[in-house]
Amino acid sequence: MNRFANTLLVCCALIFLGQAPMARAQATGDQGAAPAAIGPDTTTQVIENPPLSGLDEPSFEPGYGPRSYLLPSVQINQAVDTNATGATGSNTTIRDVTRAIGSLTLQEMWKMHPLDIAYSGGAARYYGPGARTYQIHSLAATQRFLWRTGQFALR
Repeated sequence: MNRFANTLLVCCALIFLGQAPMARAQATGDQGAAPAAIGPDTTTQVIENPPLSGLDEPSFEPGYGPRSYLLPSVQINQAVDTNATGATGSNTTIRDVTRAIGSLTLQEMWKMHPLDIAYSGGAARYYGPGARTYQIHSLAATQRFLWRTGQFALR
């Protein structure tokens, strides 16, 4: 008998708890007739120019601190040079040239004044009559100063 009473009590409690949300939903659903459509609805806000994407919406994300990137690269290429001596006229000699170049670029990503420094170095080997090897070096730097509507770059 005790087990039957417990089962009956649990069933009644479940039925009572199941009907309480339905009664609240019905009570909030009966609000009466909808208001008449007279004039513009002044309670709704109309956005003149909505953002096209999430990128256009302002957000309060923390700014990232300065970052540094070191970018190495190696390049080997082979080409044909028809005027290796740089002479004028019709006396041209076709020479095969192989270049091996390595480069290292440092990028400092500061908020208001990013800096790029790049060095490239290597060798070029010309084959054929009077074969020679030449060194290749290049150093470049760019310092930019940013402000809200533009930038100033020193190279």
